[in-house]
Amino acid sequence: MSPHPHEHDPSFALAAELRLAMTALVRRLRDKAHLADDLTWAQSRVLSRLEADGPATVTQLAKAEGMRSQSMGEVVAGLKNGGLVSGEPDPNDGRQTVLSLTPLCRDKLAATRAARQDLLYQAIQAKLSVEEQRELAHAVGLLKRLVDLDEGRP
Repeated sequence: MSPHPHEHDPSFALAAELRLAMTALVRRLRDKAHLADDLTWAQSRVLSRLEADGPATVTQLAKAEGMRSQSMGEVVAGLKNGGLVSGEPDPNDGRQTVLSLTPLCRDKLAATRAARQDLLYQAIQAKLSVEEQRELAHAVGLLKRLVDLDEGRP
């Protein structure tokens, strides 16, 4: 019996190649243009969530990330110590603190994004012909369709 039921399907091989290429691209972007060397994966996830969803409590963040509140508290403490998040008392529950990104963090996130985009721009300009750039634009459209893996649409 084969290790995977789809191993002979060309789409399965394509999925493996895509995973490897995306992993290498993300790693390269992370290495070349990053927010901070010492952020953990969990800290990065919290910053992304606060940026996308807005202010939240430790409890809300823990629930969204599938963590215990105590563990999330440790993650947030590191971000507070780094000046990346700040907290204000929750107007609805004074026992809780509503966390948000600091201006310093927003500036660092914007700078990181700009550096990553510039890195990609330079690579596209240097390594791809005009025709290949058109192919890449088409591929980006296809990747966008793959982004939500849970929708199950063709």
